[in-house]
Amino acid sequence: MEFLYFAVVEYDFGKKLRIPLPSDPKVCAALAAKYCPQEKWEGEFTEDLFELKRMVRYSKLNFLELYNLPLSVFLLIRRDSWIGLMKETENGRELLATIWRLSQTEPDLEAIRKFKNRERR
Repeated sequence: MEFLYFAVVEYDFGKKLRIPLPSDPKVCAALAAKYCPQEKWEGEFTEDLFELKRMVRYSKLNFLELYNLPLSVFLLIRRDSWIGLMKETENGRELLATIWRLSQTEPDLEAIRKFKNRERR
């Protein structure tokens, strides 16, 4: 499965932070429908500055200070504020766990062993 990264921030020492999201629009739509359900009217009334307002609340900076930040710091605050918002609700935590699970590329050998041992009994 390919992933589209929401934000990529690279630090001086080469470490990158990423929030992986599937690149398939159908998968993204299914995740949004499951974890962020909306009524029909909610799609009509959207807040254009919701993300910035969330970042202001999270960082305690004003709009102008946010816009004057280096791009990498701006994206880091954007990422962290989104994660913080998701951690506030049970559905959000479940969505983060699902995104993390889908982004894993290494097999969970312990879970595989437990599954194999379960079949033998």
